[in-house]
Order: sequence, then structure tokens, then C-alpha cells
Amino acid sequence: MVRSKSIGSKKAASSSQPKKSTKRQRLDIREPSPDPALQSDSESEEQVPLRNIIFVDKRVMGGRNIDLAFCSSEFSFVSWLEDLHLIPLVQISDPFYIKLVKEFYMNLRIVSSPNEEFALSSTVKGQHIYLDSRILASIPHIPHIGLYIFFPLLMLKTMVRAFSQKKSVLPFGSILTKVFQHHQIWLEGEIATKLKKEDTYNKSTMNRMGWKK
Repeated sequence: MVRSKSIGSKKAASSSQPKKSTKRQRLDIREPSPDPALQSDSESEEQVPLRNIIFVDKRVMGGRNIDLAFCSSEFSFVSWLEDLHLIPLVQISDPFYIKLVKEFYMNLRIVSSPNEEFALSSTVKGQHIYLDSRILASIPHIPHIGLYIFFPLLMLKTMVRAFSQKKSVLPFGSILTKVFQHHQIWLEGEIATKLKKEDTYNKSTMNRMGWKK
């Protein structure tokens, strides 16, 4: 009799277990809302999509820029960038918006088929964003054809990698500010984050890195 009672209790425990796993599975596959504003701490885990929880913890990188007045006379890599027509890209020093950058990556989607030009889309503050190599290159005014086509495409692929890898940082914060402006996303009232002094390659930062003429 004791044995049958034990078996019965095990069956009861096992029958209740799938309910918990099913609940967890629904949370894992839940899609974010169309306007995924960051949720408050007072809301329960049941109400917050898992993807939003992951992106809240990710760090946003603004980007790096170059002090051309110093570097162009001291280091040869500036001439390499000139040959690649990428100088406008390394001059971007716009403040970036952490909340909006996270929203951009949370809603990121690949919208091109394998036989089409690679393209991404996202939604920020309800505004649709579409990016392919041509559009992305036109914003900082860098080439998208010929020898230089790889770089805008590399940036798009890096965005996808940052979206898909759990522990990666979210890159291109300052560039995304220009993307938001290009798509007429209203930035008034949003909290801006300025680049740090060490984000500019100048005399002091280059010396600390061991780069000397």
C-alpha cells in the first residue's frame, strides 16, 4: 500500500510538471510588441518579452572617431582610409541614444531573400527603418559600389551578429543617430550620451596605445 501511494504521488508530480515547462516555452518564443518601450521594474517577468530582457542588459557602443589634425601628419593609416574613401565615417562623433539603439536592435529583421541584395528593417518609436548597403552608405557619404561595397555590407552583417549573439555589445551608436535622423525619427526629449574622450584617436590616446611615429 505504501508503494502504491508513492507511485501515485510521483504521477501527480509528473502531471503537474509539463504545465511549468509549457509556460516557460511561451515566454521564450513570445514576440516583442510593435512599440517595445523599455518595461518598468515593477512589471512581472510574465509581462516582459524575453528578448527585451536580454537587450536591456546589453551595452551600447557609440563608436570611435579620429582627430585628423593630429593623426594625418603622424600616422600612415589615415592615407589608407583616404584611399578607401572612409574618412567621413571616422569623423562621426554624434551623441547616441541608448534606449533608441536598443529598440532598433530589438526590432531588427532581415527582409531580403538569399538572391536579393542584403537588407534589414527595424522600427524605432513607431517609425519604420529600412537599410541596405546603398542607403547605409549614403548617410555618412561613403562609397557603396566597386572596390568599397564590402564596408556598408560588413556593417549590416555586424548589426545582425550583435542581434543574434546573447553576450555581444550593440555597435554603431553614433552612426545610428544619423540613421534615425535620416528616417526622420524625432529625437527631441530623448536622453543623449556623448562619446568619451578616449573614443577619439588623438595624441594622448594614440600614445597610451603605443602608437608612435
